Amino acid sequence: MNSLESLTSQARVFASRWGFALLDRSPPALAGELPGKIAGKWATNLFMETRRGGRDLPVGIPAGATAKPVRDGEKVRNVYVWGKSGPMVVLVHGWGADSAAMCSLVRPLRQRGYRVVAFDGPAHGSNQGRRTTMTEFVASVREVLERFDPAAEVRAIVGHSLGGLAAVAASKLSQRVPERMVLLSAPSCLNEALRSFVGFWGISSRIEQQIRKELSRSHGVPIEHWDVRTLASRDRFPALVLHDQDDSFVPFAQADIVANALGSTARIELTKGLGHARILADQRTTSLVADFVAGAQAA
Repeated sequence: MNSLESLTSQARVFASRWGFALLDRSPPALAGELPGKIAGKWATNLFMETRRGGRDLPVGIPAGATAKPVRDGEKVRNVYVWGKSGPMVVLVHGWGADSAAMCSLVRPLRQRGYRVVAFDGPAHGSNQGRRTTMTEFVASVREVLERFDPAAEVRAIVGHSLGGLAAVAASKLSQRVPERMVLLSAPSCLNEALRSFVGFWGISSRIEQQIRKELSRSHGVPIEHWDVRTLASRDRFPALVLHDQDDSFVPFAQADIVANALGSTARIELTKGLGHARILADQRTTSLVADFVAGAQAA
């Protein structure tokens, strides 16, 4: 991010926090619940945003990948594939990221003989739109699992951040279940993501209740539905939960909740000093993921 983009982002944060505070202080006796509803709608749109800033930059095919169509794809028309044969490993990026964010995992997985598949979620990467819902995101993961090369073995699914939560939900709903699962920096529930969002933007409990109503309407289910404790298939497959102790977006205490939800087959590996995103670029982490997918025990 250059200095101009950084200043623009800071100005937007300041203006939004000021706007939420102003709407929250509007006297209900004069304006009824309208200010709260306006703030709730505004905040909900912000929460569902996948892109920020000005004009979207064009997104091409990740380096070394080949674009392949998804049969009868609705949420996902194409996936990006590295390798022509071998069991598949499906990579699921986080919210606001795209398939390229997961590319650091491609080489170590290919070295162990796996065919790697990544994709851009709804309103992410090469797909149109600026907002989506967890319902749509989960549907896109499920679509890739079920409709891309359905005869192939799915060795593992690897999800980062909210992509990890989506991977858990899709694996529960899909008839095509991966043999292993890896979750990096994943929150235990969408509620946790909302709590972080509310804290960052300084949103009051009054406006938060409006956000919850808007999210339930747009997602088709209450926000509490998206929770690994109810969505995870316990002891169904070996799982590796990776989390950094200095993650400022998703507290590392979430790793225990996620691992417990996945059952006795889940193992936790903590890192230090990598934060929420750089955990994907760390060579030790990517090697650990690839070894686990290949069947090695976590440290």
